[in-house]
Amino acid sequence: MGDIRNSNVCVFIVYQIKSEEGSSLTNERNFLISNNSEGTRIDFRGICFLKGQSVLRIYTGTKEAGHDYFDRWVWEGSNPCTLKKWTVLCVEWVLNSNPNSTIMVDGRKICNFPDPGLAGSYTNFAIGNRSTIAPSIDGRDFRGCIARVEIYKHNNGTWMPDAVKSAISVSLCRQYGIKPDIDDLL
Repeated sequence: MGDIRNSNVCVFIVYQIKSEEGSSLTNERNFLISNNSEGTRIDFRGICFLKGQSVLRIYTGTKEAGHDYFDRWVWEGSNPCTLKKWTVLCVEWVLNSNPNSTIMVDGRKICNFPDPGLAGSYTNFAIGNRSTIAPSIDGRDFRGCIARVEIYKHNNGTWMPDAVKSAISVSLCRQYGIKPDIDDLL
């Protein structure tokens, strides 16, 4: 796939969280995907959850502390933080966009979020961990099952239309026996 740092990226993940266990040093749990090279940087893209809360955290790639992630905790329909439930999550990072970066759950568009324009510290993604080069020692590794990951890279200035993201999500829902969370199937 090549270097994903300077590109818009759309990720589809079919997963099931089985546990929130982990270190007491952080509330972050269950990293699905990340391109954090050392595991300690803040300028990376990533997806994780917060312990004991229905919060999905999306790392946006910026170096500005306090603005390096987007938290979503209000859910209409499917909640991607639910334990022991299969889910299709779609996150698209669109560089320098406001607000074309997108979160979808089981085919339903949940919201847009700003992406400030930096794309991460490493050229590849780690699946199920925060660091691309070191195993997790702080309990942020994914505790569950990941059935499928699809990553689409596209040029700056373009993004995947919502109808296409929804169609891919619904297709993945059907393949894995998950009820799509949309009113009008495409």
